[in-house]
Amino acid sequence: AVENMPGFDYVLLLQPTSPFRRVKHIDQAIQRCIDEDVSSLVSVCKVKEHPYWMYSKDNNHRLRPILEQKLSPHRQDLPVTWLLNGAIYLIEIEYLKRHRSLKGEDVIGMEMSQNESIDIDSIEDLRYAEILISNNNS
Repeated sequence: AVENMPGFDYVLLLQPTSPFRRVKHIDQAIQRCIDEDVSSLVSVCKVKEHPYWMYSKDNNHRLRPILEQKLSPHRQDLPVTWLLNGAIYLIEIEYLKRHRSLKGEDVIGMEMSQNESIDIDSIEDLRYAEILISNNNS
């Protein structure tokens, strides 16, 4: 299907589980790809919990850091970290054909707020989205 798309430069993937994505985000994504001359863009949001504070458990239930902590343990000194929020994937068709990936080597991130980044993957996510909608409509 991607091979037969004459006249188009990009493929835009918009997952239906991102109800707070707006037309302005799509327009901004397309404009940034053109202006910055990159093969791809993904929407992102700042993480709430920093990966330097995350651990896994080994077979003996011992905590092991996900990332080796070479940085200061002070939260304010940690670098800003971004999470793909799944709302927008924009990729040049030619890159997608060659590499079969939604993220090019020169991928850029477009920031969206935490509330705009809600991805409904669970009943709890749906309930939270309903609360936000009802609060905005009152």
